[in-house]
Amino acid sequence: MTRFLRSRHGFTMIEILVVMGIIAVLAAVMTPAVVKHIQDSKVTRAEHDVEMLAGAMTAFYKDTGRWPTDNDKNKGPGDQEVEILTTSAGQFPAEENGKVGWSKLKRGDTFENQLILNQPGGKAKNAYPINGENAWDGPYQNSFKPDPWGNQFLSNVKGFHPGQNTPVWVISAGPDGTLQTYTSDTSTRGDDIGYMITR
Repeated sequence: MTRFLRSRHGFTMIEILVVMGIIAVLAAVMTPAVVKHIQDSKVTRAEHDVEMLAGAMTAFYKDTGRWPTDNDKNKGPGDQEVEILTTSAGQFPAEENGKVGWSKLKRGDTFENQLILNQPGGKAKNAYPINGENAWDGPYQNSFKPDPWGNQFLSNVKGFHPGQNTPVWVISAGPDGTLQTYTSDTSTRGDDIGYMITR
């Protein structure tokens, strides 16, 4: 009777180490490219979102004949209109040296109240008219998310007030989460991502 010997071969320790080394090299080469792609896609999304918010505000203006700066139908003498709009979701971004001016815009409202709910100041009684020639014909968007880094999008709508001559931005603080663009700037600074609304 002939016996056949089967040899059982496994991986040697050296072969395993070589494979692990190749995987480590590939991971080291690929990781920066993947991280950069993710970061680039966040920047692209933020660029799209600021344009979308500006487009919603422009559509609001075309319908109502005014910019979204009202938050109280019963304003008394000296009361100010809205100076800043923010998304509800997210946190207010930091400001470089606390001096770029965004946190000084005091009277605020949300994009949602103005452009989705028609409840300026969060109150249904302050709604823009929904009938007539200059009627609110929204909602102008389904929802507003924070920027890809978890901060609020902002718009310095104070620039729309009569007598103001400042640019109006829809802006994200960008990847570093710190606003570097002044409310009076005509171009963004640092890694801020913004869209200037043309009036």
